[in-house]
Amino acid sequence: MTAKGTDRTAENRAAAAAAESASEREAFLAAHQGHVRRLVSTITGRIVTTSDDEWIIAMSAVNEALDRYTEDQGDFWPFAALVIKSRVTDHYRKLPTYSEEVPVRPEVFEGGWPDDGTERPEDMETAGKLYGEDACASQTDTEEGLREEIEELAGELSGYGFSFFDLAGCSPGRTSSRQSCGKALRSIFMPPPLVEKLRKTGILPAREIRKRSGVSQKILDKHRKYLIAAVLILSGDYPGLAEYLKPVMKLGEEEEVKE
Repeated sequence: MTAKGTDRTAENRAAAAAAESASEREAFLAAHQGHVRRLVSTITGRIVTTSDDEWIIAMSAVNEALDRYTEDQGDFWPFAALVIKSRVTDHYRKLPTYSEEVPVRPEVFEGGWPDDGTERPEDMETAGKLYGEDACASQTDTEEGLREEIEELAGELSGYGFSFFDLAGCSPGRTSSRQSCGKALRSIFMPPPLVEKLRKTGILPAREIRKRSGVSQKILDKHRKYLIAAVLILSGDYPGLAEYLKPVMKLGEEEEVKE
């Protein structure tokens, strides 16, 4: 962990520069993915991987923190940690199993630990107890594969006018919304499929989707970015990410859910 009193002027300046420049921001977010994952792991009290919702939410929260940050607010990472905690807590409160506020360790608000790629000893010990050494190695390989898929997908999404981190704010949370998105996605792949039309125009073919699925325009507008990303994943070379869409696609087969 970074000791109290450490001079963080350089990293604060980097954050301030990222707040003012799109290219600087992209580089900043890419360079600190590991740090953000370790930070949100500390906030949630468990190991968070790049395939978890919490990691996507945390990266989106850091992006939000950059929008709001100025150097006169103090050190950037303690400020970003507050935003991450708030957004993760909001996410958990929407879940049916939510029961209490996300626990947060005090060191989170002291700037976290060095951004050098090392794992904290307690994280490695916990992973070993849960999975065993062989499974830990397998999990690392899986994380690396997912990271590569996310990076490739991010490049595709830029052509549609949004980023991978935008997905945290438009992904369906309620079961009924997830079911509607599943129906919309299934309709896109019905013969004749609408995938090529989406890829050629860069626009979600909403009218055809409404006619095929019965999903409302309101749902399609709200989750447009999510649906586009899902189509790219399901029709592209993203086997790891596609696994996380299977529950949504299955929901799309079921009768309408009332909540």
